[in-house]
Amino acid sequence: MYFSITQKTKKTLHKYILAAHILALALILFHFSKQMGLYDYFRSPLTYKAYFNLALVPLFYLGFFFGFKKAYLMLFIYLFCEFVTTLGHFWILADYDIFLLEKININKVAFFILNYLLKTLIPLLSWSFTGLLYCKDLSHFNINKKNIIRLLSILIIIMLIHACLYAINGYLCYLPSIKYILKDNPYYNIFFANEITSFITIFVLNLETVITCNLLLFGCVIYLNPRLKIIYQTYFYE
Repeated sequence: MYFSITQKTKKTLHKYILAAHILALALILFHFSKQMGLYDYFRSPLTYKAYFNLALVPLFYLGFFFGFKKAYLMLFIYLFCEFVTTLGHFWILADYDIFLLEKININKVAFFILNYLLKTLIPLLSWSFTGLLYCKDLSHFNINKKNIIRLLSILIIIMLIHACLYAINGYLCYLPSIKYILKDNPYYNIFFANEITSFITIFVLNLETVITCNLLLFGCVIYLNPRLKIIYQTYFYE
């Protein structure tokens, strides 16, 4: 009895350690990518969004390892750590982004809040949906037709959430800037002739990076799943 309790306690402790390692790895990959300029070199010239975020690989597996609820909580912890460690950079970048705000009369506080909510907070929390695939027997790690369909379904839902959030953010925060920059360019102005065409244009432009990122992530998951399942069963499975 004592042995079984001790073993169970060890497994639980191992899971906490695993969660801490995943969050730390995601944070390291996030800062490594920024410092090495990966987000600058591999990004869309139209939306300035990176084609792939290395930090998403470990964050994706929070749901696979711990389920939806725990992944949601851990993503909040990650967001707090990321915000604290990038606070200075965030404000500098925000000041750079809003160089036209005074000319086009946009509220800076609203700009900051909307940018953080729609570009960072809600999109990252949506990765907790991978926890909906979680099965206690770890069968969700298996690479078969059923699991691939389920995985693609979740990724499509996440892609649509991201594309909509980025489009709303672009429409609310950047559309006045876009119109100001393109005011003397009739060739591009037709895509922003009214509210509907403007939103559709911004939505389509954001699809490029969203689809690319999720396809690359899908490839990583297909490659890593069998290997991570063996490791998880050996050290963390109760």
